[in-house]
Parts: sequence; C-alpha cells; structure tokens
Amino acid sequence: MNVLTFFLLLLLCTARLWTCGWNEQGQLGRVTAEASSSLLAPVDGLAELVVAVAGGWAHTLAVDAHGRLWAWGSNRHGQIGKVREKPLESYRHAKLFTGRRPAVVPAGVTSVETSSSTPTRVSIRDECGSEVRVIAVAAGMTFSAAVDAAGRLYTWGAGRHGELGSVSGAVAASEPTLVPWSLSCPVHAVAAGQRHLFAMDRQGYGKWCLFDATPALKAHVPGTCRHRTWIPR
Repeated sequence: MNVLTFFLLLLLCTARLWTCGWNEQGQLGRVTAEASSSLLAPVDGLAELVVAVAGGWAHTLAVDAHGRLWAWGSNRHGQIGKVREKPLESYRHAKLFTGRRPAVVPAGVTSVETSSSTPTRVSIRDECGSEVRVIAVAAGMTFSAAVDAAGRLYTWGAGRHGELGSVSGAVAASEPTLVPWSLSCPVHAVAAGQRHLFAMDRQGYGKWCLFDATPALKAHVPGTCRHRTWIPR
C-alpha cells in the first residue's frame, strides 16, 4: 500500500492495482471526469500484473511482472515521460500558470502533454539502445526515478533542487536519463521524498545522492548537493 498526501495506491496480493482519492490530474488511472473518488477501484487500462508502485504529488508509476514501466497522472514537469504534438505556447498559457508557480519546460522540448489518466508505457533504454527491465521505482513531488536489473538509476521530471542527480545541473528532463555514477555503483533500491532521492547500493550502503535545499535541511546540508554521500548500514 502506498499512502500519499491526497490519494492512495493499493497493490493487492493478486498483483492488481486499486486506487482512490484525489484525481484532478488523472493519477488514479480512471476513465472518469471526477476530480476525486472515495471508492477503491481498479486502474483502467492496466491489465498486466503489477509488482511495484510509487506515487508522487499527482502522478503514479507502476512496474509490471515483465519489468515494464507504466505511468499516468500529471506531466507538468515531464514526470510521466510523455511528449506529444502540442504547441509549447499553448502549454505555457493554458497549463503552466494555473498553479502557484510555473512549471519548467525541459530544454529542447517543443511540446508536452500536461496530464493523462491512461497508463502508458515509459520506455527506458540503456547506452546500447536496448530497453531495460525495471525492478524498482520511486516518485517525488514532481519527479520520477527507476532502477533497472543491472542496477542503473534513471531520473526524469523536475530537478530544480538537484533531484535528478544531473552532473550537468539540468533542472528538468522529459524522459528517463541515466544517473552516471550508477554505472560504477549499481543501485539495489530507491526511495523518494518531496524533493530528494535516496538510493542503496548492492553492498548495503546508502547514498543521499540528491538533496533538497529547503530551510528544514539547510542546517544539515548547506545548499543543494548533487553528489552521493556514503552512509554505512
């Protein structure tokens, strides 16, 4: 079970995913116009058996039994990895400024789909172009992360606080992007906070690889750190 701020994800022992709660961005995966639902119901359009789930502020990730990644809900920051033919200016004026702060449009992206209630495959490919098998996922407020069977870590979505672990300092990514250090230090598990990510390697060492520079953490972390720190188990 994944209990989030405004909606709930329940993975049954039958490997079926049910949801309820806030649905304004389609994060429940329902074919309905309702902004919320108090009744638990299965996700529409996801017939595959689910083995792992994660939920962000308004988006959902799921991994099926074949290691394929699915995503739905809000895509204001590219967190479900969806891009479609839609004028960028339309996106800016119609969606970016409906919240308290404008979203960040990833560099090079000319069109973005702002939300989707339909589970859609997110293809993650390795350096050779082959699709990877996903074993773990995590979802922060407006970003996503996944680990493949080889222990490689991928991130996408918003990264203004260093959530994506980008060496280049990228503030957003509309598709899964490899975190370079995971090539030499394979990841076993991953978890996300509101604007930070925690990863554990196969030797049982934890890495606060991405830090949030919010006032609550400034006493411990001066500014945003995009480098991993070893924490013995």
